Formats: sequence, C-alpha cells, structure tokens
Amino acid sequence: MIREILLRPGSIRQLIFFSFVVAMIPLALLLWSSQNTLSKVGEIAVTEAQMAVAQVRSVEQIRAMSIDNERLIRQYRILKKSEQQQLADNYMALFAEKLVELCERDSLNSACDELKLAVDQLYNVYIDAPEHELDKHLQAINAALNKLSTNSDELIDQRIIQQQAYVKSMQDRQVWLVSIMVILTLIVIFFNTRLLAKPIERLDNLIRAIANQEKQLPIQSSLNPKEFQSLDNKLRWLADRLNQLEDLRHSMLRHASHELKTPLASIKEGCSLLTDEVVGDLTDKQREVLELLNTSVVRLNQLITELLDYNRLLEQAKPEIKTIVAEPILNEVVSENALLLEQNKQSIELRLEADKISVDPMLFRRILDNLLSNAVAHSETDSVITIKLYRQHNQLHLDVANKGQQIDPAHHEKLFEPFYRINHIRNDKVSGSGLGLSIVADCARLMHGNARVVSDSEMDVCIRVSLPLESI
Repeated sequence: MIREILLRPGSIRQLIFFSFVVAMIPLALLLWSSQNTLSKVGEIAVTEAQMAVAQVRSVEQIRAMSIDNERLIRQYRILKKSEQQQLADNYMALFAEKLVELCERDSLNSACDELKLAVDQLYNVYIDAPEHELDKHLQAINAALNKLSTNSDELIDQRIIQQQAYVKSMQDRQVWLVSIMVILTLIVIFFNTRLLAKPIERLDNLIRAIANQEKQLPIQSSLNPKEFQSLDNKLRWLADRLNQLEDLRHSMLRHASHELKTPLASIKEGCSLLTDEVVGDLTDKQREVLELLNTSVVRLNQLITELLDYNRLLEQAKPEIKTIVAEPILNEVVSENALLLEQNKQSIELRLEADKISVDPMLFRRILDNLLSNAVAHSETDSVITIKLYRQHNQLHLDVANKGQQIDPAHHEKLFEPFYRINHIRNDKVSGSGLGLSIVADCARLMHGNARVVSDSEMDVCIRVSLPLESI
C-alpha cells in the first residue's frame, strides 16, 4: 500500500496525510526512546538513593550498637553480675550479625575485617582485662567504625560518580539519537516535499510549453494526484483550443490579406488611369481627391503587406541559429534606408562591439529593419540615430536609440503588442500600422530573447533587443 501511495498518490489530501504520518514516525520513535531513557534513569536514581540511605542507616545503627555495647561492658566490669555479662555477650553477638549483614550487602571488606577483628579481640578480654587494655580495644573498635563510615561515604560517592557517568552516557546517546532522528525527519520531509513538488513542476513545464507555443507538449504523467491530473487535462484541452484558434487566426489573416489584394489592385489601377487622365481631363479638386485616394491605396497596400509578413512570422516554427558576421547585415539595412535618412537629414552611428553573432539571419534582419524604420519615422529632423551591438551578462544586446518625443513608461509594456499605438502620435507625419515593434518582439521571442524600452543618457528613446548568447 505504501509503495502504491508513493507511486500513484490518489489525491493531494491522501498524499499530505501520508507524508505527515511518515514524518511523525521518527519523532514518535524519538519520544519513545526519550521516555524509555528517562524511566531507566529514574529507576537507577531511586535504587541508588535507597541503597545509599540503607547503607548510611546500617553504619549509623552499628555505631549506635557499638556505643551501647561499650556501656554494657563498663556496667558489667563495675557490677560484676552474671546477668550483665550475659546481656553484653548477647549484644555483642547481635552486633556481629549486623556487621556481617552490612559487609555482605556492601563492598566494605577491608573496614569490616578490621572491625570484626577488633570485636573478637574485645570479646576475649573484656571480662578480666586491665582497664587500659580495655580502653585500647574500645579505641580500636571506634577507629574501625570511623574507617567503616569513611569507606561507606566513599562508596556512596563512587556510586554517585558512576551514576553521573551513566547519565552522561545516556545524554550523549540521546543527543546522537536526536540528531539521527532529526536528519531522518528532514530526509522524510524532503522526500515528501518532492512528492508534492514533482507534479507542480510537471504542471509548470506544461504551462511554459503552452506559453512558448511549443508544438510538442511534455508527456502526460499518470503519477500525479487526481487533482493535478484533472488540472493537467484541462490545460492540455486549453492548449488544443489555443492551437485551433491560432490556426484559425493565421488562416483568416492569410485569406483576408489575399482577398483584399485583388480589389485593391483594381482600385490602384483605376486611380492610376485617372491620374494619367486616360478617361479625360481632371479639375484641381478632382486631382486633390485622387491624390488622397492614391495615398490611402499605398497605405492599405503597405498594411496588407505587413499583415502577410506578420502572419508568416507567426507561422515560423523554429529559428535556424547560425554564426554570422554582424557588420554586413547592419550596413545593408542602413543602405536600404539611406534615401529616407537623407530626406529627413538623419545620420546613423554604428557601435559594433560584437563581430560574430549566433542568430537566425532572417529574424535578426527583420529586427534591424523594423527598429531602424521605427527610429527614422519618430526621430527629429537633422538628428543622429545610434545602433549599438554588444555582449553583456551572457546576452547579446542590440540598442537602437534616437532623438524625439519620449515614451511614457505606462506604454512601455503595451508598445510591443500587435496594432497598439500611443494615443498621441509621437510624430504627426507618421501613420503606421502598429505592427513594427510587435514583429521585433516576436522575432526576439522566437530566438528566446525579448524586446523592451530602456533609458539612455544620450537619447530620448532607446529600444533594446536582448538575445541569449549561443556558442560561436
């Protein structure tokens, strides 16, 4: 079941619940181990405390019995009664039993042996020994008792040190266990996060593929939770609908443009015949009207040509990247616009810092042609247009800048949309279709780049096209 959940999670809720349970397993083990360790330490502490208390009590009891025994012996030596002797003998026997019991329970062999020897010697001489000899034996018993008490305290201290060492070892073990469990928990959390992140990553790749209009979408995975699977299906359906609408748009543009060319050619031919006065002489008013018709026909013909060009651009599947020398293409584009530049008294300043570039030659030429046409159309008369080609931050940059009316930042993003034109015309003499900068942006996008308006310290308007550097 666990393997099935890992490989084919039924839902996000099931996956999250399973991830939570798995992540809690190391924590539960850690809690169990900590509880077990605390229980052991508590049991050891209680046992050691009980043993220490019992040992101290036994030593103090033996010391008290030694004092009572000394009192009975001295009473007997004064009274010389047989009852006193019997009482002293019995008490000394009881003292010996307690001493044997203490010595068998605790490791006090050396002090116990000395005390036993001193008690045996006192038992043999206490009846008729001289007073000074009796005092000597009693002092030996007191010295042995002091040694026994000292050894008992040392034994308790030694047990305390051993207990502290044991607790320290348990703490070290617990630290290692906590570290291991934390690492295991982090590994489990990371693995569970990957289980959640992988379907999101697949959806992100799918969305990127749809946004980039890729023909081949990523392979659909059956390992996603059902919520992600449903979203994946909807995105693929949306991609199919977008492709259908895009194909329909291309077809409509293509057919509409071709259908418009035939009547437009007839209108153009008729205007030409009227201009040449083939059907009769024209008045000044008629010539004025005819001039407006000819101008409109030229503009309409240009618009249809740009629409066809834009449609062909959108239908281009994949750019063909080649390594070329940039200067000849730049010079050729400038030469084609030389007459218009001369009419407007404009000049071109080329700044080529990148000689060989890796681009699609046709797309790059379209970018240059449209940027230069846009700059010429919107530049001031008797001004300089700069074209700069350079590499920076692993990108190839093409800057085309001119003097003229500055563009409001509010229009920067929309300026590259098809047919978008600023409400106030930057140059009253210019009336374009609004496709030029859109073609620039689409050409850059096909080469995985972008186009944008940037600021220039020397010029009023600067359009920058950035392309990724390819291996040369």
